[in-house]
Amino acid sequence: MREILFRGKDPKSGTWYEGYYMALSDTTYCFQGDYAAHPDNTKHYIVFDRMTDWGLPNQHLKADVDPVTVGQYTGLKDTNGKKIFEGDLVISTNPRRLSNKPELVKYNPSSGYWMCDPRRGPLVVGNVYDNQEPSVGHPMEKALEAMKDG
Repeated sequence: MREILFRGKDPKSGTWYEGYYMALSDTTYCFQGDYAAHPDNTKHYIVFDRMTDWGLPNQHLKADVDPVTVGQYTGLKDTNGKKIFEGDLVISTNPRRLSNKPELVKYNPSSGYWMCDPRRGPLVVGNVYDNQEPSVGHPMEKALEAMKDG
């Protein structure tokens, strides 16, 4: 069975959480005008568990997340074994297909597959939410330099 997993970022702390995604209405209103007066009625969470101690039940926790940052796990891992999520930026580590331009990982609903080719030896170098533009010292820059030297 494939792993169904999501990732989202807490807007207050900046912490990323992995787990199950939930979107819940905070309140049910009687009149349509009440919904217009409270447009942010839906709360978005990532639900995850945390170990407490050996032999004891795990804690089940939820974290508030910004819905814009929620992305699904593709089922793929990069060359370092890191999980690749929708919204990640990847570069190719395949010397024949080396490109210094990061590619955005996204789902293509018309074809039903993820826009990330595992044959290219993808390496996650960030995501579109934390890394709008790679800067000097960014992991992508370091990875490119290592490939040029190696």
